[in-house]
Amino acid sequence: MTIRGIDVLSPQFERSIVVSSDSDLWLLSSFLSRITATGIIVNNNCGNDPSFTSLDLTPFSLLRQITIGDSCFRNVREVKLSGLSGLESVVVGSSTFKNTNSGGLYMNGCISLNSMVIGANSFVGYDVLKCFANPLLEELRIGDYCFRNVTELRLNELSNLKSVVIGSNSFSNKNGAFSVMSCSSLKLLRISSSSMVDYSVLNVENTPSLEVLSIGSNAFKNVDMLRLNGLSKLKKVEIS
Repeated sequence: MTIRGIDVLSPQFERSIVVSSDSDLWLLSSFLSRITATGIIVNNNCGNDPSFTSLDLTPFSLLRQITIGDSCFRNVREVKLSGLSGLESVVVGSSTFKNTNSGGLYMNGCISLNSMVIGANSFVGYDVLKCFANPLLEELRIGDYCFRNVTELRLNELSNLKSVVIGSNSFSNKNGAFSVMSCSSLKLLRISSSSMVDYSVLNVENTPSLEVLSIGSNAFKNVDMLRLNGLSKLKKVEIS
């Protein structure tokens, strides 16, 4: 597809839109942005108007990178990223998507996604996290006090996944289940203190490259079903 003589489908083409203040939010609904932007950068303290409750970036068909700063979109209850086939990186700062008691992050079928990093105190009250069918995901890093109402996190059949780090007091308000299965490249799995404290199921299976399994104090305090199987290269287990 050529726009003004530029082939926007070329791998060399790059165009980032920058939201520096609320006056730039129109860029997220601009037709031209949606068909040409390969990157979205949102600076700190943007999108906090109470009327701004949903962020749907799925129309950005060329998107490769999303970077959202601190204290943004505090009243947004729904974030949609699913089906962005070119998306490679998602970075969310601290205290973003924070002020709701429920909400959902949907990022399924992002077949090029390799890194997802979320800062502390973001998505605090969200109760839905859908993150599957992302086969190239290598790094998942979630900060402290995130996704406190989510009841299920399944990281299954992610053959490129190498590192999972979850900060303290995340996924901490509800009974739930956490599983890591058939992640053949995973080397590090770290769950920090008081995360998943009420989860009753912990499964880590068929993950032969795992070398370090670290579980912080009070994490998985109420587990009544524990499966650790098929971890042939496990060198270190740390349980505080």
